[in-house]
Amino acid sequence: MQKAAKEDGVEISIVSGYRSVDNQQDLFASRFEALSRVDNSGQLYDANEIVSGKADNTINKVLEQSSVPGYSKHHTGYTIDINQNDGSGDLTSFGNTDAYKWVSANNYFNAKRFGFVPSYPSGAKNVGPEPEPWEYVWVGTEDLKN
Repeated sequence: MQKAAKEDGVEISIVSGYRSVDNQQDLFASRFEALSRVDNSGQLYDANEIVSGKADNTINKVLEQSSVPGYSKHHTGYTIDINQNDGSGDLTSFGNTDAYKWVSANNYFNAKRFGFVPSYPSGAKNVGPEPEPWEYVWVGTEDLKN
């Protein structure tokens, strides 16, 4: 897929693939820590604050972008995150890039010809983290021919 994109003048990279439960735990904890410092006047929430519900808003923000460890699609090894090679590293703006336009054009033709589909259908609700335009699941090309 990277080669085909490059032939069309678009630089993409696979920035994440298989993620172990331990890796997901580290990612989840890192995001929680960063948001805790923003939401809690620069301080981390302690266990009592978490249990009391004081950290619920922060936890919900983390859950908008990260699955609970043990429940990520990345644990399967079939899910990848794609980004544009622009040096930003910011996945949240991927939906506005040339790379996204290339991957998603014509009902995701370029993703599908390599066996990938978006993780979430457009407009999906209550399926986990908010839909991520950078996340694709490999289902194989045979299944997409039908």
